[in-house]
Amino acid sequence: MGRQLFKRLGIVLKPNPEVYWERFEVFNPGVVYDKKEGIVHMFYRAIGDYLWYTSRIGWAISEDFIHFKRVSKEPILYPTNDKDWFGVEDPRVTEIDGKGYVMTYTSLDKRRRYRVGIAVAKKLEGKEPFRKLGVNHISKNKDAAMFRANGHIYVAHRPEKLFGRPSIWISKVEDSKLNIWKEHKLVLRPVYEWENFKVGLGPPPILTEEGYLVIYHGVQRPKIYRVGLALLSKRNPREVIARVPYPVMEPKEWYERYLDVPFVVFPTGAILVDDELYLYYGAGDTVIALAKARIDELLYELDKNRVE
Repeated sequence: MGRQLFKRLGIVLKPNPEVYWERFEVFNPGVVYDKKEGIVHMFYRAIGDYLWYTSRIGWAISEDFIHFKRVSKEPILYPTNDKDWFGVEDPRVTEIDGKGYVMTYTSLDKRRRYRVGIAVAKKLEGKEPFRKLGVNHISKNKDAAMFRANGHIYVAHRPEKLFGRPSIWISKVEDSKLNIWKEHKLVLRPVYEWENFKVGLGPPPILTEEGYLVIYHGVQRPKIYRVGLALLSKRNPREVIARVPYPVMEPKEWYERYLDVPFVVFPTGAILVDDELYLYYGAGDTVIALAKARIDELLYELDKNRVE
């Protein structure tokens, strides 16, 4: 359908049938890169039962971006209260000056209503490095990630009640606990045929020389997940200055087309190292895979599609 800008490097993490909470599925990870230690930290969603389908979050590390080993046999984030009774899902992780590592995730309560949960970690060490701060008050909200720009902390998220079709909004974060958001602005909504059902944020926006790179997922009815690209202004990170009109990655490999949920590539983690961008994504809601692209090629494609 579009020009495929990412090269697949294959599956990097599979379910562990010997561990009760991740026997069946691991997918949709948040990642951060410790440049000093040369370690990729991956925080992944896991499913151990199909009856309740309760999600927990595990932790794995890699020194080469590809081969991962689990840090612990127990989850590092899991249901502990009525706000996340049925699971913690789809983490995005950002390192923010003054806050440490910030994780945003989907929190399912006792009635399976979903909101954005927030957790923080000063250091990525110990058995459970992240501490929950609570949930944001906006209901039916997910696909959130925080980032700092121009002295402010922003959050990109998808509040489904604010627009006819699920879209990406960016708000200002106003308090020390990171769960009061104001000045909501619609940034990306479904426009093209390949995303005619909904769009949602992928990894946290990435600062580049040209602006903040947004990697997002677009869903076409009946349910095909693809990857899109947009660029936000450095001066105003709630202003879209470029958007590629076609998907830059779509379900192609067997693990993206034929597993538990077919035809799904769901990007949630990205690392920019020199001129290479590593994209970690859930494939078929069953495994975690990796793709790679040159940042200059992505920015070149965006430059050809500037917003008038």
